[in-house]
Amino acid sequence: MNNELELDHLFESPKEWINALPAYQKNMVNKLIENTNNLDDAAAQYFNFSTPNTAPFGAGGKKDLFIENAKKEFYRYICGDEKYTGQRQTLMSGLKPLHTTVVSSISTAISSNIGASQVYLAPIIVIFLMGVSTIGKNAWCITYAPEDTGGNQ
Repeated sequence: MNNELELDHLFESPKEWINALPAYQKNMVNKLIENTNNLDDAAAQYFNFSTPNTAPFGAGGKKDLFIENAKKEFYRYICGDEKYTGQRQTLMSGLKPLHTTVVSSISTAISSNIGASQVYLAPIIVIFLMGVSTIGKNAWCITYAPEDTGGNQ
C-alpha cells in the first residue's frame, strides 16, 4: 500500500463531511460557515467560542497559534507526512472508510500533538476536510503547505 491517503470517494461533496458530526456540532459548524461564508474564517471562529460554566480551553490567548498548529498537523496527516504513516495505513487497512471514521481517525491522530481532545478537534477537522473537498487534495496540499514543510510532501 502506498502512503497516499486514498479517500477520493469521500471528497465528492464538501457538505457530506458535516454529517460526520453529532447534531450539536453540526449546527454550530453550519452556522459558522453560513456567517463567515469562508471555511478558513469559520475554522478560526470555532476557536473563539467559549462555553459558559466551563474552564477555558488550554489554548487561552494563543488561539491563532492553536489554529495554525491544528492546520499544520492536519496538513501533515492529509498530505502524506511520514509522521502519520502508521495511522493512515491503519485507516486504509479496513473497508472503505466512511466520513465519520476519517474524522475520528484524523482527530485522534493529531490530538496529542497539539494538546486538544479529539472531540474538540472534530469540527475543525470537518471544516478542513470540506476545504480539501472543495479544491481537491493536491491543490489543498500545495495551497496550505506550512512554511516549515518545504511546500511539498
